[in-house]
Amino acid sequence: MQRLAILVALILATVAHAAEPYLFDLLKQQPYRASWDALLSAESDLPDWVILFSKTDDAVATPGHSIRVNGADFRFASICKPHDCPGNELNVLFGPGGQRAWAMLTNQGARRWLGQPDDQIRAAITQAAQQ
Repeated sequence: MQRLAILVALILATVAHAAEPYLFDLLKQQPYRASWDALLSAESDLPDWVILFSKTDDAVATPGHSIRVNGADFRFASICKPHDCPGNELNVLFGPGGQRAWAMLTNQGARRWLGQPDDQIRAAITQAAQQ
């Protein structure tokens, strides 16, 4: 009986984890896509791999997750450059309902903030990226 309970718990944990959307899944939803497009269009000199991802979904991605900021649910998701992840990452935080986006871009080890996040949003992205 105990083995069955453990098996059921593992299956439920796997199903719950699998339900978390990846960045490319979020971008199929209009509020998120519009915020993403606005975020990228306001920036210049983005790395090629970020621009390519925006067009083709070609990047290494991890499941996103919800985080709470000031009592509201925000959505965090991240990608990295294929075949060169360390030091080439994009961590994105979407506001409630996907209405706004901010990001921390690390390109060749240099960090850059996109979308003019305030200190609280920067802290939330940094903490979520470390998990």
